[in-house]
Amino acid sequence: MARILIADDSRFMRSAVREAMELMGHEVAEAADGDAALALYRSSPADVVITDMFMPGKDGVEVIQILRQDNPDVKVIAITGGNVMQNAMVSQHVIAEVALNAAKAIGAERVFTKPFELKEVIKAVEELLAGSK
Repeated sequence: MARILIADDSRFMRSAVREAMELMGHEVAEAADGDAALALYRSSPADVVITDMFMPGKDGVEVIQILRQDNPDVKVIAITGGNVMQNAMVSQHVIAEVALNAAKAIGAERVFTKPFELKEVIKAVEELLAGSK
């Protein structure tokens, strides 16, 4: 059993991922924003952090950077739909791709664009816990 931290401002997303992780036997903590996620991590470190890239307060980039400073070995999965910055000139897909490329550049081991298949996130968590990159 591992400890999984889910940081996402979408209650629905947190709930769906939590349920999947708990079915796999993992302990799960949830945060609705980046600041809360970092506070939770510092009080009880997680083995894997699943973070949205666009949240109130600290965004996913900031969360990943601070996590890497606190613990360079923490496993991170970045997720996004890219819709926070969407406007008429830039598609949601492009924004999501840019955000996830930034997440990879600063150390996210896996990245997913919403909507994603929960089985893919479960597989990624299990691979990261097993030591696969």
